[in-house]
Amino acid sequence: ESIATLRLSQQRYVDAVRLYEQAEKLAPKNVRILNNLAMALSEIPGRETEAIPKIESAIAFFGRSPELLDTQGLVLLRNDMPEAATTVLREATAVSNDPRYRFHLIMALLEKGDKKGAISNWAQLDLRQLSKLPLTPGELTDLESLKKTFESNT
Repeated sequence: ESIATLRLSQQRYVDAVRLYEQAEKLAPKNVRILNNLAMALSEIPGRETEAIPKIESAIAFFGRSPELLDTQGLVLLRNDMPEAATTVLREATAVSNDPRYRFHLIMALLEKGDKKGAISNWAQLDLRQLSKLPLTPGELTDLESLKKTFESNT
């Protein structure tokens, strides 16, 4: 699992999935393995749909924690389901102030065409706190794009 997590952080998603799948065989109800496996699968073109049952299993075992809901929201977003992603991410932001969850909600709102909702959530996003958190290179790119989008509207 540790090596899989390293591969995930290195964006070596295929390697991470292979290792997480091995770890899942040893610990099929391990929430962290299922959560990270779902994230890795959602990053591999053509394997995004495989992520959905993994994160659903994690939620079934552990409950609707904000972290798992955030992963579920991102998985749904990667599966071109922005409406469902928005619902789940709203639930995550309702119970946690983690700025990543609001950041992901903004992405989902924009994807579904709710610019007004995205602008409202952007106004609530604590960019200073978000900048202190570890973000993936993809998230950093998305954040820079959002900054340009919203700064040009002000």
